[in-house]
Parts: sequence; C-alpha cells; structure tokens
Amino acid sequence: MSLTTRQRVQPALETQPQARYWPQLDGFRTMCVLMVFIIHAWINPGTKPSPIGAFGYLGVDAFFTLSAFLITSLLIQEKSTFGDISYRNFVVRRGLRIWPLFYAVVFFTCVFLPLLNLPAALPLYGEFAVKQFLPAALFCFNFSYPFNNKELADFSIALGIPVIAGLVPFWTLCMEEHFYAVWPLVLKKVRTLNALLFGIGIAEIFTVALRCVFHWLSVNTIHVEVPFQLYFMNTLCHLDPLLVGAFLAIMYHQHPQWFNRNTKQMLPVVGITIGALAYLFSNMYLHFPVSSPMMIFDMTATAVASGLMLYVVMAWQPIRELFSSKKMAEIGRVSFAIYLLHNFVLAVIEKPLAYLPLPDVQYSYFAIKCLIGFPITYCLALLSWKYLEGPCHRLKKRFQRKQANLAA
Repeated sequence: MSLTTRQRVQPALETQPQARYWPQLDGFRTMCVLMVFIIHAWINPGTKPSPIGAFGYLGVDAFFTLSAFLITSLLIQEKSTFGDISYRNFVVRRGLRIWPLFYAVVFFTCVFLPLLNLPAALPLYGEFAVKQFLPAALFCFNFSYPFNNKELADFSIALGIPVIAGLVPFWTLCMEEHFYAVWPLVLKKVRTLNALLFGIGIAEIFTVALRCVFHWLSVNTIHVEVPFQLYFMNTLCHLDPLLVGAFLAIMYHQHPQWFNRNTKQMLPVVGITIGALAYLFSNMYLHFPVSSPMMIFDMTATAVASGLMLYVVMAWQPIRELFSSKKMAEIGRVSFAIYLLHNFVLAVIEKPLAYLPLPDVQYSYFAIKCLIGFPITYCLALLSWKYLEGPCHRLKKRFQRKQANLAA
C-alpha cells in the first residue's frame, strides 16, 4: 500500500482508519506509569532482586511502544491525506507537549536544588554541569548516565538532596526525542508501507546485533558501574519497543479489522501474552543485577510483551472497555508529569523513614511511599497540566494541518 495516495478525488481515504483519539490508550498509560511507580517505590535500602523488578522494564518499554504506535499512526495518516509530512509542524507539536515540563524539571533539578545548598554544590558543580546538566538539557542524558552515575550519586549525597532521583527518568525521554527527530524523516522518504515493514525488520536485526557488540564491550573493554546500562540506555541498542509500536501502527492502517476481535479470536494472543509475562517476571530479575548476556534476549522479549499488551488493549472489547473507563483514563492523561516527578517525590519521602522504628524496611517503606507518594505526585501532575502542560498543549492546534476539500 502506497503512503502517497493523495489524488484529486480520493474516496479510498474515507474507508481508511483515521488516526484519532483512542480512550483505551489513556488507560494503557495509567497501567504503564503505575508499573514504573511500583518498582521505584519498591526499591529501598537493602532491597534484593525480586520479580517485581520486571515492572519497571515492562512499564518503560510499554511507554515506548505506545508512543511509537501513536506517532507512526499520525504520520501515516498525514502522508496518506496530504501526500507529505510537515517535519516542522511535527517537531513543534512534540516540543509543545514535552519540552515545557521537561525543561522545568531540568531547571528545578540542576539549578534550583543545588542553590539550596550552595556551599556544598559549588566545588562539584562544574563536573555536574558538564556530565549531567548539559547532557540532560541536550537530550543526551541516556548516553552520559551509565558513565557518570557514581558521580551523580556522590553529588546528591554531598548536597543532602536526592538530585539523582530527579534526573534518572530523563534517559527515557532522551530516547523518545531521538525517535521523534528521525522517524518522521524516515516516513517522508519511504514510499510504501511494505517498504517500511522491511526497514523495521532490518532495524530490529541491527539493534540486536549492536546490543551483542555493546554487551561484549561492557564485559571486556568499557567498564561501567552497571554494565548492561551501556546498551539498555543506548537508543540504537534499544529500538525494539519503538519498532514494535511502529509495526502495530502499520498493521492498524493495513488491517483495521484485526483490531476488533471477539474473545475466541483473542484467546491465543492472550495466552502468548501471559507466557511472555511469566517468562519476564520469573527470569528477568535474575539477569539484570549481574548484567547477564540474557538481557540481550530479555530486552526483545520485553518489547514483544509490551506490543502484545497494547494489541490486547486495542483489539479485545472487554479489555478495551475497561481501559477506556473514566477512572483508568484520569491518571493516564497526566501520566507524563507523574512519570517525570514521581521518583523525586519518593526519594524525598524515603529520607525521613530511616529515623522511624519501622518493623520491616522493605514492606513498610513500600507501603508508606505508595500511600503518601502517589497522591502527592498526582496532585503535582494535575497542577502541571493546569498551569503548564495544558496551555502549551492547546497551542498544538496552530500547527496541525487542515485537510482541504480534495474534490474541489
């Protein structure tokens, strides 16, 4: 199917699936951000590896998959409708959605927090600015963090403020920005969806091969504190979930009937999804603490599981209705702010817990951080949407292309 099907009269477009608002995807965002929140609330002093660790990796990859699905769907529809993609408009729309809160958090974490303890910050701030502040501001934090996480931890300890907790979520945003910068250009050049599918297959082979190379380097040549972060946080080594999301978008465009299945048709997919999740929750927590070479496979398995979960939410009516419910959607609409802010909020809550006579550190910390941390984070996210993200989000309409009357 051609991506450039615009003609003087184009009735075929009326039957093509339109990129639109899917309410169930807000519920999917809720699930993703809760998985990430749970793992960060679970990590406490003395925490041992457990199956819960898979929540974090799965939540992050599910976010990547969802983002790629939505962006690819919008770009395919734009090219089908107008015959081309406006790269400028796309970048501005993405910037209005992400940059305001992102740079507000960068300023808060890298400028405001060090000012709270300036005597302790000054001797270390030059190195911090070069290795952390600048890469974060330039969306390169995912490349710098594996080499400098110890320095960032030392800077946080010296300040007595959990700066590291505020910065850690940035690596995923950096990866997404790299995708946003390149993917529209790819779709501008590709002529057919089949060619795009072929490119996705080549890219998957490339990312797995590069992951193997970087794993070898992490063991034999480039030694960092957490070896698997060398490829896990590298955009080119972690393309799997983005490629899975793009693949699903193409399938939705070519075969929309596949995204409206009954229970009997969905049972095999649900079974495979459960099997993939069972593997991840029973094995992955054993692999990442020791940077096992199995992480090379686990990353692909996590991407596949994320894609299967997204497909189930899109295609199976009972799950689609559940994820479209108002309660599920409310959190999803502000999930971006929750994701960026939650880790710092949890770190601030955790600090005074060390002075309380709690019976069990692991479960007591987890319960308190969830009961206090989530409401605080959610309220901050609502404020962010009302006063910062929402006004900027409304400006996106000025950079949306309007479909002319093609029959005129």
